Amino acid sequence: MLIKPTFFDEFQCAASACGDTCCIGWEIGLDEDTAARYQRIPDIAFRLIRREDETLLCEEGKRCPFLRCDGLCELIRRYGEDILCDICREHPRFYVWAEGVTEAGLGLCCEEAARLWLSETPVTFVCEDDGEEPSDQTLLVEQFSIIAALSDESRPLGERLAALLGGGTAFPGELFESLRAEYAGLEYMNARFPGCFNEPIPVCGDCAWANLAVYFVYRYYLSDEDGMTPELAVRFAAVSLVMIRALGGESAMAAKDYSKEIEYDPDNVAKLCAYLAKIDPAALSVLVRRIFI
Repeated sequence: MLIKPTFFDEFQCAASACGDTCCIGWEIGLDEDTAARYQRIPDIAFRLIRREDETLLCEEGKRCPFLRCDGLCELIRRYGEDILCDICREHPRFYVWAEGVTEAGLGLCCEEAARLWLSETPVTFVCEDDGEEPSDQTLLVEQFSIIAALSDESRPLGERLAALLGGGTAFPGELFESLRAEYAGLEYMNARFPGCFNEPIPVCGDCAWANLAVYFVYRYYLSDEDGMTPELAVRFAAVSLVMIRALGGESAMAAKDYSKEIEYDPDNVAKLCAYLAKIDPAALSVLVRRIFI
C-alpha cells in the first residue's frame, strides 16, 4: 500500500528561482552505483570528495561544485536528469516504510514543498495499491484518525492539538523557556538560528497551520527512528508548530527554515525525542491553546 498527499506528484524543483538552494550547505553523499558511474566521467570525477568509506558530491557548509552561478545544475544541463544521484533526484521527497505500507511525502525543508503543504486546506491523501497490504492496520488507523481530528475546522487548532495531548491547567510560560533552552543546545548550520525564537509568540488563527501539524504526524507517527514513538510524534508536531510560530515571518519560509535546521539532522530529532518524553503534556496543551486560536 502506497499513501501520499494528493499534491505529491505536482512537485517540481524551483531551480534557479529558489530562494534557498539545497545545493549549498548540505553534505551530499553518493550512492554506490552513482559514485561508480561518476568515476568513469573525468569531468565529474576530479571534483568529487573521497573519504575512506564514501564519496561525496558536497561537504557540509560548502557549495556543490556543479551548482552554476545562475542557480542551475551543471550536471543536468550537460547530461540530463538521469545523471543525478539518489539524494539529488529524490530530494525533498521522503518515504516512511512500515510493514506492508509506504508513506511518501515532501519534506518541509524545501520552500516549494512547504508552499504545497500550506496551499490546500485541509490536506488530503491518496492510497495506491502497490501489491502489499499491512498485516496490522492499528497504527495506520490511529494515525489517520489523528490527521482527521487535526483537519476538523469546527474548532480552533489549539483545541484540536490540546485534545490529542491531554488537557491541563499547568502554566506554560516555563515550558516555553525550557523549549528555547533545549533548542539552543541543538546543532545548526546557521549558528544564529536559535536566537530567532521570539517571545511573545503572536497568536495564530490561520487554518492552514493545521496542515503543518498534519505533516509532522504523517511523517513521524509510523517512524521508529531516532527514538520516535506515536505519542512523541504528536508532541513533536505541537512543539514544532510553537517553535515555527516563534520564528515569525512568512509561514512557509519559517517552516522551511525550521525543518532544514531541526528535522534534517537526525541527532537533533533524537535529542528532542528524549526531551519530549519528559515534558508535561498538560503545559504543552495550554501553550498551544493560547497560540493557535
